[in-house]
Amino acid sequence: MDVTTFERGLDLVFGVAFLITAIFAAKRMSWTHQQVGAETTVVTAFYALILVTSVFRAIWFLIPATVWTPQYTPVAILAWDKDHPAWLGAFLSEFVLTAGSLALFSIFILILVYWADILKKYFHPASRRSIPMVTFLGLTLGAINQVSTDSQVKRIVWITVTGNLFFFTRAFLEAVFCGYLIVYWKEERTVARSFSHVWWDTYVGIKFSSEVTILSLMLYILQSRFAAAAATNTNGSGSRPTGYVNVPNNEESTNNGPGGVQAMAV
Repeated sequence: MDVTTFERGLDLVFGVAFLITAIFAAKRMSWTHQQVGAETTVVTAFYALILVTSVFRAIWFLIPATVWTPQYTPVAILAWDKDHPAWLGAFLSEFVLTAGSLALFSIFILILVYWADILKKYFHPASRRSIPMVTFLGLTLGAINQVSTDSQVKRIVWITVTGNLFFFTRAFLEAVFCGYLIVYWKEERTVARSFSHVWWDTYVGIKFSSEVTILSLMLYILQSRFAAAAATNTNGSGSRPTGYVNVPNNEESTNNGPGGVQAMAV
């Protein structure tokens, strides 16, 4: 089997790291279900995607590479090739890997959805907004709007900053290896056997280290911000939420008569 001792250790380290991340995400999801308020709706969506991503990644790494395919580095295999019966294992490996990647990048799609709603809320407060999460995870805009604006924006900003660092790392990595493939193809006119163990181990190490880092940072950001907001709501029950002011309603402002007040986000 074409797997080195270093590569077995690398897979084990990443498998355990993603497994720990999945456990933490599951615990945080369980904790948010015990809380009261619309804040849980926002945070649970992120925890769910982090959990799904980590589970798929843990499965991919903890199952020995030789179970998927005989070789650790990529090889050119055609489906239903009788000369390469390992194509089925390669297909399953790619399926699990792709499922994890879809869940990972769905987190950033979710961030874009929230940014779109936040910006529309600020620049067009009187316009009728669609429900952005109906096609995503079934979240309602009403639940999103009930969350403290300040807490919501801070959380999304910090996740966006860490996400930009993640994408910069990945873009740089993919650009380097894309250039390597182009040079190799010009010399050999094929990419069937392009990666040595050193090159592939470097690629795997940087790629999945960045994923473990971004998922861990997201867990930290969600936990710290949400825990602080939950503590504030618990200690200040009955008081007006921060980030909101009372303004007269239309009847009061026109007739100077008695009337209620309305809350307006600022």
